[in-house]
Amino acid sequence: MELFKDIWQIYRVNELRNRTWWWWWWLFVFKNPEEPDKEKQLMCLWGTRNSKKIWVDDYEWRRTAPPKDDDKGTSFQGVVAAWYFDGDKMHDPVLIDSGDGRIEGDDQEGFVSLKGDSGEYVCIGKKGGEEWSISLKDGNGNDIQASTTPYDPHQSKIIPTGKNYVGKLSYKMYKIKRCNCTGDIKLGGKNDGITDTGLEGTAYFQNVRINSPTSPWYWAFLHSENGYYIDYFVPHFGLPMLRRRYKHKSPLDRGWKKLSRGFHIYDPEEGRDYRIKKFKVKQRYENDLPIFHLYGEEDGKRLDMEVTAYSRACWKIKQPWLGISSTILYYNEYPCHITKLDFRDGDKRITLKDTGKVWGNCEHSWGIV
Repeated sequence: MELFKDIWQIYRVNELRNRTWWWWWWLFVFKNPEEPDKEKQLMCLWGTRNSKKIWVDDYEWRRTAPPKDDDKGTSFQGVVAAWYFDGDKMHDPVLIDSGDGRIEGDDQEGFVSLKGDSGEYVCIGKKGGEEWSISLKDGNGNDIQASTTPYDPHQSKIIPTGKNYVGKLSYKMYKIKRCNCTGDIKLGGKNDGITDTGLEGTAYFQNVRINSPTSPWYWAFLHSENGYYIDYFVPHFGLPMLRRRYKHKSPLDRGWKKLSRGFHIYDPEEGRDYRIKKFKVKQRYENDLPIFHLYGEEDGKRLDMEVTAYSRACWKIKQPWLGISSTILYYNEYPCHITKLDFRDGDKRITLKDTGKVWGNCEHSWGIV
């Protein structure tokens, strides 16, 4: 798998001072037999940024040196963080730690690891990207183990994507759309496994380099019981960049302009991808959780979909700017289901009758950092 080696890199070409991110991000969705309509979810990431200081909620991270390459890989200073929804309660964050990180990898195996103040955290990929394992252990009794195997050749391969906006402003991503996964999770010394064999479900991965100020966005990945895969991404700018509060509803949540947009659905029966670019995103709130409505038409294609959240994780990311001022981004992630789906492309139509149950995670951020 020729792209596998690229995951284990921190490319620093054209980086923007104080505004370039690198991260490795996993989201696991585990079945929950006790409440099938509320899957358990685990998000974990390893990341670094070329800024001197940032806060994630009340946690302060400082960087004193840039990444350093050697013959085997790269050493860096970074952060590990995770949240966990146990089917009833959101543990947000379940852990956050910082320290010295390390990346090494070739075409067959690689890892990103970090030794923090209270634990050690490792992500390992083997056999050209076919198998992955995650281990997060800290001094607070948190012991999170997860592993993946391929779902199918199409969805479990590494996919490159990205966009150049203008000048150095850009992002680059390597993602794996879907894997099978298992997990064993211990929080504060207590097991969360609900079966003798632990947890099982599906997972999504992305390795991202953002080379720009991080503006608001809408995003989601979604897996279906019949093998369909769906995602969308709508980064934008405008009044939402001025928001500086946690609350969902705001008079500034309007008047934005897209930087790009894309919706994608994969039909496993045909082995075919369908896409649409001309669509809009709106949201309403029930019980202080969003329902996102995506709708639009383009050249014989039509989209009408609703994504309903059932929990929320939110990180307030703050970075010093000028003097005593700071930029702030509210990074919201929502465990969710598709509750309405009607996609058409000519005579082709895909609805929930075709996909069956659809689960995943969607994001809505505001502010800028």
